[in-house]
Amino acid sequence: MSQPQVQPQVEQPQAEGARELSQPQSQGHKKVAKGANEHGTYHPELSTTSRGQLQEFIRAPLTGKLDEIPGIGPANIAHFHTVQEEARGHGGEDVLDSSFQVIGKYMMLRKYGISNIENAQQFYIWLKLKGITSHANNIVEAVAEKVNVFLPGSYSPEDYMHAK
Repeated sequence: MSQPQVQPQVEQPQAEGARELSQPQSQGHKKVAKGANEHGTYHPELSTTSRGQLQEFIRAPLTGKLDEIPGIGPANIAHFHTVQEEARGHGGEDVLDSSFQVIGKYMMLRKYGISNIENAQQFYIWLKLKGITSHANNIVEAVAEKVNVFLPGSYSPEDYMHAK
């Protein structure tokens, strides 16, 4: 019986002071984050956003438009608007009209003592509970990477390489 081959993890050198976007380099099976449930699990390897599109979003100033976030296209914008109308009828909680508010929601879910992985997973679940089923991994990755620019250390795809 043959043993499964394990790919060694290779450290990627990074220039001092540089903020480079990086993807986990695992091959084979996908890692599963703690907190997986019936809504699924966020993992950066499940994002379909291109590196170029993600880097462009990270570098660009926010305009407030929802569709500037990779993963939020016309269908998700329409869904956000439907959810907003429902929320307005229930006290206005979770009404998101702009990219600023989407990023703010990600930050609101960051509680003291939770890990980067748990924060991303909570945001992913929140999106799923709001009915955002298409491109949720793309949205989480983009928002987490953008936040990490102004709050270094708040997200790292490398965390998923070591998750158990």
